[in-house]
Parts: sequence; structure tokens; C-alpha cells
Amino acid sequence: MGYGMCGAQSATQTPTQAIDAINPIRFFLQMGTGPGGGSPHNSCRGVTYSTPFQAWFTAKGNNTAGASAICMLTASNIYAHLEGKVPVGAVESCVSGTNVAPWTPGAGGEPAGALWSRFMVPIVPFTFKAALWDQGEADAKRTNSTWYAHEFPTMITRWREQFETQFPFIYVELCSEYGALEPKESSFWAAMRIAVKDLPDVGFVTTTDIQRALHPPDKQDVAERLLLSFRKLALKENDVVTSGPELLNYTLTGEQSMVLTFSNESLVVKAGILVGTEADCEAVKGHDSMVTFSDVHDSKVVSLNYTIVGNQVKVQLPGVTGLIRINSDATTCFLYSSESGLPAPPTVVETNAAYR
Repeated sequence: MGYGMCGAQSATQTPTQAIDAINPIRFFLQMGTGPGGGSPHNSCRGVTYSTPFQAWFTAKGNNTAGASAICMLTASNIYAHLEGKVPVGAVESCVSGTNVAPWTPGAGGEPAGALWSRFMVPIVPFTFKAALWDQGEADAKRTNSTWYAHEFPTMITRWREQFETQFPFIYVELCSEYGALEPKESSFWAAMRIAVKDLPDVGFVTTTDIQRALHPPDKQDVAERLLLSFRKLALKENDVVTSGPELLNYTLTGEQSMVLTFSNESLVVKAGILVGTEADCEAVKGHDSMVTFSDVHDSKVVSLNYTIVGNQVKVQLPGVTGLIRINSDATTCFLYSSESGLPAPPTVVETNAAYR
């Protein structure tokens, strides 16, 4: 979350262009640490920008560089969507490389997380329309999915209790699973989505087709997707589509084939925003890395042959005990909805479970 505007680089916009294009939102930097962010003085291409700390300021070209790119760009997008007719304010409070637990308020006699006490308590008196969350790498590498699936919704619930409001909570999915410590559950993305299932007004954006790094620079495209979720959850624009086709179910159709049924009939495979090229997907039609398989006894990842008919993807399996991954961090081509242009959220299917 603390990745600064100084590094926000998309396929169509440089950091300098992003900074110069920021709309005049009101911004409050309570705390921010991360690559290119947090420092009161940042230099982008030789130009020094000064970002005020713990004071409200109006964003403009000379003071935004040290702010969170996710926070600043999303707020700027909201301002543009509202055509500048509604004042928009954003507050950043983040520390790079942290686990979820220190951000969790205490309940009853429980102690509060250290980061919550230090960096969130001072902003509890503020009133918020929504909360944005971009975190998880540290937990994916150091803890495990089962633990996070409990801790994450607990944190959201307690935030709402402390702020005394059921504000929408929108998080950014990890661009890679990173590989949790033992036990190595099959999907950290699924652990994050428990919050969506268990709590009201929780949304997420998929990023596997955009980003490929511990500190990916393309925050512009992520912010565009965050705007969609904000419009639906916070502004109650119910007709807004916020996610690509989601997996509904899967069934075996033979010895080594499976059909996966999705929620949208406009399935199409193409390259991601920054990952791969269109030629990668066209070169071997029907056999690319949109859908991959890894055997439980072999960590090698292989691409699967597949066909798409309507809202179904039929895949040929090389074995019966393994994991099918759709739109995972191993892919260069992705399953999208041609109607919304959004990718299917990364999905993991345990094939051996279907054979039981």
C-alpha cells in the first residue's frame, strides 16, 4: 500500500505524468512507508516533490510523490467519476512489509495490534466512505492460508467496530501466491476471499494479469479496478460490474478431463495488461498458460489443452492428483469476460477431490 507515486508506472503513463494528472483531492498522510513513498521529499526524474505529513493538503503536481499510489490514484479516479462536483478526501496509513495481525484492534480484554494503536487510532475520529487494503505478501510467505482466512475478516469486523460504521472494505488481491509456510494450502487467494463470503460490503480486485513483482509498479490499472468496486459498494451503483467470470462448479467428464463452469458466457483468452503479448496467446491456440496443472508429487507446472464453449472450459488432465490453476501467477495468457474486459479471479481446483 505504501508504494509511492514516484514509482507508479503503467504501460501508458509514467510516474511524472501520473503525478501531473492527479485531480485536486484532499489528502492526509498519517503514515506511509514503502518503495518511493513515505519520505517527505521524493525525487522523480530529477524533480523534487515535498509531501506533507499528518496535515491535510490539496494534491497537486509538487506534493503527491511521497503518497501511496494506490490511495492517491483511486481517490483521483473517484473525483473524476464524480465530475469534480463532490469533494474527495483520502487518508493514508500504512507500513510496508507488515503482517495483518498488528493492524487488528483488540476486542474485550485483548491487546490491540501495535500498528493499529500507533497509526490507526489517531484517525479513528475521521469519517470514511470506504477502506482500501493492499497487503498480504508478508502473511503469504510467513504464515498460512487457514490462519489468514480467520484473521483477515476478524480485522475488518473490528475496524468497523472501532470506526462505528459498516463502511465498504475493498482489498487488492496478491499478484502471486508466494508460497505460504507449512501447511501449504492450495490457495491464499481463497483465504482472502473468505472475507467476501463472511461479511457484507467487502470487495476485491484481481491483479494477476497486471503485476509481476514483489513491488509491482502498475498502480494505475489497479486503481481503475478499485474505482469499479468503490462505485458499486460505496456509491451503490448496482449495475457496475466489478469482477470477471467466477468459477461456479467443476465436474469430471471422463478418465482425465474436467469441465469448469463460469458465471459468464463471454469467455475469451488474451494476454494480460502488462504480462505477455497477444501473440503468446494466438501462437498455440487452446494450449497456453491460461490454465495450468501441477501434480502433487511434482512441482513442475505444465500448460493444459482446453476448449471454451459458452461459459465452460473443458480441460484435458495429465493426472488425477494435482492442482488446476486458472489465471494464476504462472500464466501469461488470461481468461477474461469480453463484455466487461475483466479477468476471472485466480482459481485453484484440487483435481483429486473431484475423484473421491
